[in-house]
Amino acid sequence: MDNKTIVAIEIASSKIKGAVGTVSPDGRVTVQAVAETPSQGNVRYGRVQNIREVSSAVSDMLRKLEESQAVAPRRIRSLALSLGGRSLAGVLSKAALTFTKECEITANQVERLANEATNDIVGDRCVQAKVPRTYYVNNSSVPRPIGTYGESLRGEFTIVTCAKETRQNIDRLRFEGIEPGNTAVVVLPLAIADFVLTQEEKSVGTVFADFGAETTTVAVYKDGSLAFLCTIPMGSRLISRDLMAALSTTEENAAEIIREYSSKGGNNDKENEIGNYIHARAGEIMANVQHQLEAAGFGKDVVCKAVITGGATNIPDIQEQFEFQTKLKARIAEMPSNVTFCVPNRNNADNIDIVALLAASAPHFLDSCLTNIEITQEEETEDDPVVVVQETVHRHQPQHHVIDDNDDNLLGDDPDDEPQEESNHGGGFRKIFGFGKRTNKKNKPAPIDDFDEEPETDSYVEEKKERKKPGTEPDEGILDGFGKRIMKIFTEPEHLYDDDEDENTDK
Repeated sequence: MDNKTIVAIEIASSKIKGAVGTVSPDGRVTVQAVAETPSQGNVRYGRVQNIREVSSAVSDMLRKLEESQAVAPRRIRSLALSLGGRSLAGVLSKAALTFTKECEITANQVERLANEATNDIVGDRCVQAKVPRTYYVNNSSVPRPIGTYGESLRGEFTIVTCAKETRQNIDRLRFEGIEPGNTAVVVLPLAIADFVLTQEEKSVGTVFADFGAETTTVAVYKDGSLAFLCTIPMGSRLISRDLMAALSTTEENAAEIIREYSSKGGNNDKENEIGNYIHARAGEIMANVQHQLEAAGFGKDVVCKAVITGGATNIPDIQEQFEFQTKLKARIAEMPSNVTFCVPNRNNADNIDIVALLAASAPHFLDSCLTNIEITQEEETEDDPVVVVQETVHRHQPQHHVIDDNDDNLLGDDPDDEPQEESNHGGGFRKIFGFGKRTNKKNKPAPIDDFDEEPETDSYVEEKKERKKPGTEPDEGILDGFGKRIMKIFTEPEHLYDDDEDENTDK
């Protein structure tokens, strides 16, 4: 199995981020290009609101990715989109199948069992994922039922759903150069959790919390699979709005104040006051996380660890505050070691979401999301020789002259017409007809195009080599053949042509 080049787009409340990366069969990710742009209020609580503007923003981002050095001259032909938002939730569901006799459990039967589990989902909801929790074959728990034998098959699933409008708006997006059927939709919170959680953390019981701009997603993993999922409509943007009201400033300035506080901490009374606003709102969000866990029956006696990620994790002492409120040992998610960045200054926790989307999207594509680069190179190679041949033909023909009667510089190019030693008859012949002299191009008369007959070029060349020695009579063939054509090419005074050609020859 070869590596796949994947293109992923994360559509979030605060920003739209895209990346191109190579995913190997063993899960290693090499990020080749990253781009992002603010969502400009077109995405609220994780749901796309303005279809046209989001489509335009994503199309512009795709063009930026194509122009990057790692992608050009290839083009993006397919991509993966993230799905999240306040309506995302998980619900426990069960299903069972009974067979007439003992048989081998196949993949088709397991898929049929998962589909049966979704029949209990009612209302205006769209099923996005069917995550298995436990399988039972003949009432015995088995981790992988395919290949076992039994008369009955039961299963427990966590069915991940979202509001129908949330999914419809994702499907309505259209991007320049991308066919509608060439997009895959991936549930982002599940992708991030699978990316940053270890298998041990999934087995012992771990709370995963992703603090976004307008939503906070909470998931619980127990016995190696997803046991609970919910979304709280509260995020770090509430902290910015608190500072807007307290400091009478804009949301952009408030966000910048939070970033400065996150990098410096509280060093004076003013910064300490800002820190109090930040931690007060963060504590309220964490209290809601704790309430959701307790309401679902996942208290500290069921789960023992927590992993947190998102923009709020940049706030100083946020990890300690989470541990104090939830009474769980927590750690901040870090970029896994099997990720390599070709883009400088990007290998940090802020890009965990988009890299996780790249890794989770690989199984959804049979081939690369980019066009084949070899095809583009072949097309360019076919055009190059044509240009080179044309230049060579026009520049290099100096050694093989073909006499052309229409050539204005016919006599000037003749090497025998150089001012060297001339015979008596040859000199007189040139004086009579005026050829052999260097003619000024400005005063040269226009040639006559309508010839009576074609020039006998080969015979002229042979006769020229056998020219008579000085003192002998001029060759008759030269006068009759080439001399007549010279008189037609060059316009001379009329008195030179009044006499008969034979008389001129006798002279």
